[in-house]
Amino acid sequence: MLKDGVICLPNENQSARIKEELGETIERLKNRVQLINEWLKHQNHLPNEIDEKLLENFIRLCKFDVGKIKKKLDLYFISREKFKLFYENREMTREYLQKIYISKFLCYLPNLTEKGYRVFITQPEDVDDLNFNSVLKYGTILFDYLLHEDLSSGVIAIHDLKNVTASLMTKVDLVSVRNYIKMYFDVLPFRIRNVHILNAHPVVTPFIVILKAILSPKLKERLMIHKNIDDLYKEVPKDLLPRDIGGTNRTMEELSANWEILTTENSTFKSKLDAIKLYGPVPNREDYFKSEYGVDGSFRRLAID
Repeated sequence: MLKDGVICLPNENQSARIKEELGETIERLKNRVQLINEWLKHQNHLPNEIDEKLLENFIRLCKFDVGKIKKKLDLYFISREKFKLFYENREMTREYLQKIYISKFLCYLPNLTEKGYRVFITQPEDVDDLNFNSVLKYGTILFDYLLHEDLSSGVIAIHDLKNVTASLMTKVDLVSVRNYIKMYFDVLPFRIRNVHILNAHPVVTPFIVILKAILSPKLKERLMIHKNIDDLYKEVPKDLLPRDIGGTNRTMEELSANWEILTTENSTFKSKLDAIKLYGPVPNREDYFKSEYGVDGSFRRLAID
């Protein structure tokens, strides 16, 4: 079943595999929802009630670990304030997205893999008047949508770098990229199955260095730099991949069109975005973001081994 024109929800077989992998049962889900809702009543900086689907997805993707659920939810809301660069002024018209090809940069594919994973593809391209921060903001909108509506068990990330040029790299703020990727892993509950790199020519070395510096030891083992795309087909079949990536599906541009419509015209989803905000001052405690990301999340420190 296609949801909002952008993602297909799992079929019966996929749903069974997803629940088995996450350890999901109706009873466990109800129990965690009750526990977290009770906890929220005592968190003055968080909303007393959170969108039901959003809360359930945090619970599921944290594999029902109560401590992890609380930490991820807390950071998710606080990140709105700490990382305004990524979250402020996210209103973008479809005409703007098309003009500078933002939506072609990144796209979640509609169909899940057989094992129930959502496939995420980036395919950067140099365009005139590129505002790279707008690309990152657009990415956070897609993250928010999946956290509200998706029912996958994790994400397979594919970065096709064939169109990256030296000119494009001069427009990319590597400090922001570093912190954006780190925020993705640290704040959001997405479970990363594998990270695939295609067409890794020398000009993209800084990006790969950043990625390797951020990934945990477990994820470093799941980082695959492909010399032959046939290796990718072992995990993501051709019929799921867009033609731009060597598959038989629609092109990245065609697949992104529905995402453009959703993010610019769906008023229901926009109202859900507006609800994701702090409701009071953050408690006086150690500032996780300050210690991990530089002074007050200002992205002024880039540490690469």
